[in-house]
Amino acid sequence: MLNIKVIGKKLYINCSERVIINTVEKDTSTIKEALLSFDGENVEISFKDLKDMDTTYVQLFLSLILTLKRKDIPYTFSHLNNNIIEIFTLYGVSIEQLTGEKNG
Repeated sequence: MLNIKVIGKKLYINCSERVIINTVEKDTSTIKEALLSFDGENVEISFKDLKDMDTTYVQLFLSLILTLKRKDIPYTFSHLNNNIIEIFTLYGVSIEQLTGEKNG
């Protein structure tokens, strides 16, 4: 399983034995590289310890989710709470865009 965690201002991607650390100053190519070599069945995106998000984080997560969708890799969220949903909503991202599910 590819494990993605945000701790402070760092995004941790644990892919097999190696850990890729992508800070907000860097671009999303590290994530894409990790996903290209990822051969697992499921991805969990953890929002544990996430204190705040800015535009860069939102773009980072959207890029990650789009990459997962393109590769048909199922993903789930853990620790996705109302505060984080509100932050995404402020940036114009709906929960449906995040989860890929349609209401109704």
